Amino acid sequence: MRKTAFAIGLVLLISACATLSRNYHLGTQAEVNRNYEEAVSYYQKAALENPKEPAYRVALARARAMAGLYYLQAARLFVAQGNKPAALDAYSKAQSFDPASHVIRQEMARLQQGAETAAKPREEEMQAPIRLEASREKFNLSFRTPVSLKSMFTSLGRMAGVNFIFDEQFRDTSLAADLSGKDLEEAVAFL
Repeated sequence: MRKTAFAIGLVLLISACATLSRNYHLGTQAEVNRNYEEAVSYYQKAALENPKEPAYRVALARARAMAGLYYLQAARLFVAQGNKPAALDAYSKAQSFDPASHVIRQEMARLQQGAETAAKPREEEMQAPIRLEASREKFNLSFRTPVSLKSMFTSLGRMAGVNFIFDEQFRDTSLAADLSGKDLEEAVAFL
């Protein structure tokens, strides 16, 4: 019974693949080769031949989105290189494939207005890292036998009067360390 069901399913699958148009297969090849413009063209032809086939519409939408992303990346590369005309051309192509994309429109508008599209904070908006206000007193602390790293930080924090908060990605390990003659900043850098 299972062999019969498997054979019927295999025949249906093969027949379904055989009914897909030549343009669809050519579009798939073009998409695999990252030639998205050509893939869009073939998928459009396949969708026009058989508008009721959902596979054609889905493939066309996917290829259009990929073409839009491809040209968006190219435009960003041209902007980084300082090639504004090529960037505007690539943004136009990206928008023709993905007209609903707000990102493409915004970046293109910024470039046309002369603003940089890269998300670089201005120098006056950048803040220096926060310096820890801790005692500059040297420690006389030595862990001769392996101790958990978390315990070491906790001990350092108690001695310096600060609290360490551990991220959930922190991986505790055991190690031995001699922190004698080091202040808090040197000890943390050492660990």
